[in-house]
Amino acid sequence: MLLHKQQKILFSRLPSFLELLKLHTPLKEKAIKINVWRNHGFETLVPLMQPYLATRNISIDFQISSYDDSFSFAEYSHASIEILWLDPKVLLSQSSSGRWVNWLSERINFLRRLSKSPIILATWAESGIDVKKITEVVDSVRYTFFADLSELCCEYSINLKDSRNMSFAASAISRFAQVIIARKLACHWISALLLPPIKAIAIDLDNTLHKGILGEDEISGVLLTDEHRALHHKIKKIQKQGIFIALISRNEYSDVKKLFSIRKEYPLRLEDFTEIEISWDEKSNAIKRIAESINISTDAIIFVDDNPGELFEVNKNLPHTHIILAHADASITERVIDYYPGLWRWNYSEDDYKRVNDFKANKDRNLFLSKSQDLNKYYSSLEIKLKIYLEPFLYLDRLSDLSNKTNQFNLALKRYSEIDLFNFLNSKDTEVFGIGLNDKLSDSGIISLLVAELIDHDLMIHEVCISCRALGRKLEDAIIFTAIKNMRIFKECKKVIFSIKYGKRNKPAISWIEKHSNEINAYAHDVHIIDAENIRNYSLPKGLKIIKT
Repeated sequence: MLLHKQQKILFSRLPSFLELLKLHTPLKEKAIKINVWRNHGFETLVPLMQPYLATRNISIDFQISSYDDSFSFAEYSHASIEILWLDPKVLLSQSSSGRWVNWLSERINFLRRLSKSPIILATWAESGIDVKKITEVVDSVRYTFFADLSELCCEYSINLKDSRNMSFAASAISRFAQVIIARKLACHWISALLLPPIKAIAIDLDNTLHKGILGEDEISGVLLTDEHRALHHKIKKIQKQGIFIALISRNEYSDVKKLFSIRKEYPLRLEDFTEIEISWDEKSNAIKRIAESINISTDAIIFVDDNPGELFEVNKNLPHTHIILAHADASITERVIDYYPGLWRWNYSEDDYKRVNDFKANKDRNLFLSKSQDLNKYYSSLEIKLKIYLEPFLYLDRLSDLSNKTNQFNLALKRYSEIDLFNFLNSKDTEVFGIGLNDKLSDSGIISLLVAELIDHDLMIHEVCISCRALGRKLEDAIIFTAIKNMRIFKECKKVIFSIKYGKRNKPAISWIEKHSNEINAYAHDVHIIDAENIRNYSLPKGLKIIKT
């Protein structure tokens, strides 16, 4: 747990260069390799990043190339991420802006042919370059992202460049900018590509969402400062990006309900919280109930509280739950949340926005299910439709997210990138299917991924993922078997072989395949088999509708 002093250093608006260096964390033996291809200095950012990475126990071995204006990627070797650390000014002095953009496109595409890993282009638009042109280049290459250093510095009203730095850092980037860029790299740009995503924030009330204690200061006595108001708005923004928010407080529920009813100036309203845990129970138990209700693991939750004792209790009983110490200055709390590694995303899809509303509709779905013993009536009463995307080229980002973020129903835990899925789609012996789900209560978006390959006369299912938001609706058989029956490479198959991997959290997927497979460990310890004829004979429940696209 970060102490107040550490929080002030790491998450002040403009951290101190020297104070960050004092927090430098040594590299661990097992470190994630990241390639840095550059034409200006990068070394000074590494020690500035380490204390931020250490908040999530991440250790990175940056393999920094020699200075190379041509970006030839000499002596390339595999890494988890490729960073292009580019000062455009040197190259622009020798070329027109149009030729420079074409050169950039050619270099990124060349690197993409070498690497399947995500590429981060970290640069800025020099005079004469349209930033939209850089964005277009990046968007045209799959699994590639633009880290606009100039835009970041504008956000903090600081100068990106200071020519005086060239003498000791071999880069024109100013010291103030280096600090901000290092934090952004560590907490957002890199972590978003390496870490399992945070799915929920559980936040305390007293001295966290307002100043004061409701039970002692009463409704009129607790204070909503400007900093607390900004924290409320940050939480609301995060919720709109598909992150669940929950309220945990040691109070009387009637008092909390009355507070939100009377204090209309609170930006967060009681109905904004997906789950509300107001009791005198231990907060670790409350977090367990929240996780069970939302159908996520406790290690996908951030718990925010001003009381170190509460945080230690949660850390003791739920050691993998993420904890943040709320500061008396709520602006620091806001920045800690904002920069907590694993919360920020490069892209937010329409399916992300649907997540919270879809969960709220689940309570009504469960009511439908409890009232009906007949699944056909349950399906037809909800007007459930499965949409099969036969060639989902336009949705590879969402399908890659499913592969990398789904843990409970993920049979093989393969963690496919957009590049992997793109290559599967372009092979005649492989297929990638996406499956969407909607009913009269809400549109769940794309909730499932299947990756399959024809090997001799058998169908190898390399991966099956189903989002946790679709679990509990009795749809697993319909999703998986219907998708397989619609695969062109399934027609002559004799067996369907499912690749599996036993993980800490994918028991629902393992239980499903063990229930259906008729030969266990026939080929190896990591496969289960279902006779193809059994899948051909599967009948879709009458109440379900299938749409192919």
